[in-house]
Amino acid sequence: MLTPHIYLTIDTSYSRTINRLNGNIVTGYSEMDDLQIGQDAISTFPNPSSNRISVLEKGINNIKLLNSFGQFVFSVKPKNERTTINIGDLASGIYFLIIQVDGQIINRRFIKK
Repeated sequence: MLTPHIYLTIDTSYSRTINRLNGNIVTGYSEMDDLQIGQDAISTFPNPSSNRISVLEKGINNIKLLNSFGQFVFSVKPKNERTTINIGDLASGIYFLIIQVDGQIINRRFIKK
């Protein structure tokens, strides 16, 4: 059974639900490209990508990478405000970044070519 873990709303037209199923995080339904945290937006680029993806934001504590089934792939502890993640060895498909920033959890989707 899926139970809502976190529900994020941006404006009134975009939303994302993060659910927990058997200990794995499974994401909801909407398309979301920019999420405002205070006055700053988390940037993830390029999307789609075949070799690496960058995350740009101050104050990131941890980044977890999940596959399209919500299964944990690996995590990264950023050392500065621009983090580059090597995704060259991943299979093609849709992945999710679960980004912990100053006590908030932000979900970003990207496509691995």
